[in-house]
Amino acid sequence: MTTMAMKRRIDDIPSRAQAKILYDRYRPQYEMAQARLSRTIRRLLSEYGLNVSTRIRFKTFDSYFNKILKFYNEGRRPLAIHDLIGIRIVASFLSELEVIKDILLKNFDILEIETKGAKHSFREFGYDSIHLLIKLPDGIITNEIPYTELCGEVQLRTKLQDAWAEVEHELIYKSDYSLLNEQLKRKLASLNASLTLSDIIFQEIRDYQRERQERDDKRRRTIQEKVEFIENIHGYDKIDESPKPNEKTAEDEISNGSLDKLLFKALDAHAKQDYDTALNYYNRILAANPDDKVCSIISNHRGMVYFVQSNYEKAIEDFTRAIQTNPQNFRAYNNRGLSYRMLRTFDRALEDFDHSIEIDATQAETYFGRAQVFFEMEDYPQALKDCNKVLNIKPNLKSALRFRQVIYSKLF
Repeated sequence: MTTMAMKRRIDDIPSRAQAKILYDRYRPQYEMAQARLSRTIRRLLSEYGLNVSTRIRFKTFDSYFNKILKFYNEGRRPLAIHDLIGIRIVASFLSELEVIKDILLKNFDILEIETKGAKHSFREFGYDSIHLLIKLPDGIITNEIPYTELCGEVQLRTKLQDAWAEVEHELIYKSDYSLLNEQLKRKLASLNASLTLSDIIFQEIRDYQRERQERDDKRRRTIQEKVEFIENIHGYDKIDESPKPNEKTAEDEISNGSLDKLLFKALDAHAKQDYDTALNYYNRILAANPDDKVCSIISNHRGMVYFVQSNYEKAIEDFTRAIQTNPQNFRAYNNRGLSYRMLRTFDRALEDFDHSIEIDATQAETYFGRAQVFFEMEDYPQALKDCNKVLNIKPNLKSALRFRQVIYSKLF
């Protein structure tokens, strides 16, 4: 390099003093833009029902200027820092990160997406994170800090990824990684692998829980659909109360297995509306004399099968057994109340709905059932009161909205 070229290269180095003056002068504008962006993101995620934590970070002047010098020495032109503004979103599960990313893509102008850690081999370690560069709205920054782009960096991490990144930043990023010996490198790689595996396992557990919840919801909907079907028929005398034969053939033999395996098979058959098979499994489990908690759960589920088969007396027997083995089983109280309602034993139905609500006062379906009993008893003001409670818990429940209109027609 000639002396003239070297002098020109030195002269091109940004002035720390000048950069500091402009950094301090214009920083408040950037911080206001950061706060506005953070509020908007939090509001959006809250509207989608995501329970996450957010943190903001603004690069210190030293960090900002050192990065400029680093880029300068690497020959990057033009010099441009994209992460002066930083927002970190920390979620519990891996699947939530993809949901958050999609929300941001739909609502902001995304300049770049980078998945940190994606390029690492299985022998390497480094934190995983999704980074998005979000363009700031036009006009929000009127005076720019030198060498910055009008954007903010949003980082998406799980709690475990965030914990690893914080520690790694101190151990690796801020120090000379080459000083670590091979044994320490292997230990760090092993630790990172353990955290990554933990994230995967946590996600699998969450997926399993959601699958079970969906099946439980489907079984409960079956009961409600049965109730609504009967309501659409004019007059109870037209209802055939005899159990309907199942078109599917139940298994002739049930394979041996643990109670856990039988339970999964029973719930699966129940969710598929293969009621004869479900009853067979439920009977097997109850015959094994399980503990009270399991007995209460299985009795409640078997009662639900009898209910959809219109065998209300047997359903009541099972719901009663579920309550006796677990007096806090509010779902069994609710289901027995529905059964009494189908038999038009309204006083017993109201007692059970009351008991269920005493245990858990947030059940929209129980208030709905009680409202329907009051309606059939022609106590329309009480029916309206309970229907409004349903809509307070589930404001968009269409069946409750329709039912309230029916109540209004009786009152006004």
